[in-house]
Amino acid sequence: MASPGFQKRSERWKSSDRLEGFVRQVMVRHPHMFENHDVNEKGAGDFLPLMDQTIPGQFNGSGNGVDIFAMDSGRNLWIVEVSRGVKRGATVFKGRGRPVGYAGRELQMSAPWRKAATDRFMEKVPEAVDMLRDLLDLSPTESEAIVKSAFQAKLAKHRKAIIIPEGGHFDDYGTDIDFVHEVYTFREHRF
Repeated sequence: MASPGFQKRSERWKSSDRLEGFVRQVMVRHPHMFENHDVNEKGAGDFLPLMDQTIPGQFNGSGNGVDIFAMDSGRNLWIVEVSRGVKRGATVFKGRGRPVGYAGRELQMSAPWRKAATDRFMEKVPEAVDMLRDLLDLSPTESEAIVKSAFQAKLAKHRKAIIIPEGGHFDDYGTDIDFVHEVYTFREHRF
């Protein structure tokens, strides 16, 4: 397992989107940056755990697919969507997107979409197995079959998160996203 502050194996895999790349850096170095809406008596939510490794999960040059696959120190796999949202009135809004063709017309971040996007990543990204070796902290000599099997085992129990700007809103309609526990606000002022 990589130690905080040292070069992460997965850092060699660059995100094509600057915001997603920045979020990946923050996820492995700065705790308490992403807070959910499960507010306690002190007015604070729970924080996204610090991640050990992260990789981009898009399967084409247009940025389609999973924004970030991440592993936390508890060895949980996370599927993370990073959203700038769309300005609507006084807030930034994310959700109720258009149905995604490759996911059987399901909405982004729904369970069928996560499966379809992950399958496409595995099928279409030539470096997918090498990326997953780094994500899972497996030996560079581990066989492709073992890497895929280990990833599928983690995927079966994965956790999910949506990261939105502070003051933003996520509409969970058509997904299995729990707004209170799985939507996190990016707290820019916590650096």
